[in-house]
Amino acid sequence: KKGTVNPSGGANVMGSFPYPRNGIVEYDYEYILIFKKLGKGNGLKFPKNLKEILKREGITKQEWIKRVKEKSALTLEEWRKLFTGHWKFPGIRQNEHIAMFPDELPRRLIKIFSFVAVPELGFEGDTVLDPFLGSGTTMKVAKELNRNSIGIELNPKFLDVIKQKVGVNQKTLNANHEFEIIFEK
Repeated sequence: KKGTVNPSGGANVMGSFPYPRNGIVEYDYEYILIFKKLGKGNGLKFPKNLKEILKREGITKQEWIKRVKEKSALTLEEWRKLFTGHWKFPGIRQNEHIAMFPDELPRRLIKIFSFVAVPELGFEGDTVLDPFLGSGTTMKVAKELNRNSIGIELNPKFLDVIKQKVGVNQKTLNANHEFEIIFEK
């Protein structure tokens, strides 16, 4: 939590010695809520044809897990950057939506909390759910990081903004991925 001091009534922010400061403490941070499914295990969803894949690759289940996890491994530099108590990065101009945030915010969270798809091992990757899709930043970053994503947005006026941001104007993204944006009242 970072505190800043804003002056009130035209006084100096730091006050004048020896008199008390004339400021109001504001907290310039936002909470981030993360929801994950509970359960045991390593967090990976095994493909239905895992036995076939293990036989084809000549590996054990533990080796499969290791290979899948390695694709999402972080460098030491990334680890230090992501697992600090405070993140600092510039905001962005609020053009298309009143609550836009920079790509860096979902990028960090997606890297921390999800695994990348590994098609050659039958792993479809994790799915990122954004229940307040807005302009589509989280979906865009999930796509860039090779994760699946589902976004829910109540306002159909954002459809064109989302499509432009995600970079799709057709239903099929590639041979393995499809998307659909549904607006419900």
